[in-house]
Amino acid sequence: MEEYHLDNIQPGNDSVIKVTTATMRFRVSEFRNKRDNEPKHRLISVEDLLRRMASPLIRAEKDGPAFSPATFHPAKRSRVNVTELSILILDYDANAAWPDDLDVWFDQRILFLAHTTHSHRRVTADHHRAADRFRVIVPLLEPIPSAEFLK
Repeated sequence: MEEYHLDNIQPGNDSVIKVTTATMRFRVSEFRNKRDNEPKHRLISVEDLLRRMASPLIRAEKDGPAFSPATFHPAKRSRVNVTELSILILDYDANAAWPDDLDVWFDQRILFLAHTTHSHRRVTADHHRAADRFRVIVPLLEPIPSAEFLK
């Protein structure tokens, strides 16, 4: 099991936070499909994320089960109801290079997961040319409160 360290660089504090991927848990919201606006809040682990990516649902249509790194209160899918984000998710769509664009994450020694998306190297209604399209998922040590990212 890999262990990583985050140096806490606040003045006068020389402690080190030690976290293993086995102890990391994230609050997420799950949805049945893109029209579902009633989140089912779940607590998941890095291993849960890996399992999801190891066995992706391959479908003809993009719509299907999904998750959001956000929690919502009240429990209705809307930007104004987001209370926090527990995972950073970045989509690489324009001029992306799979897997070369992942080097920066490896170089910085940041824990991340990556996977290609439904439209990777495909022409779709939204993407008129086949190109690399993928997602980078960065688990956060602490959730980001909505007041911090909705400024």
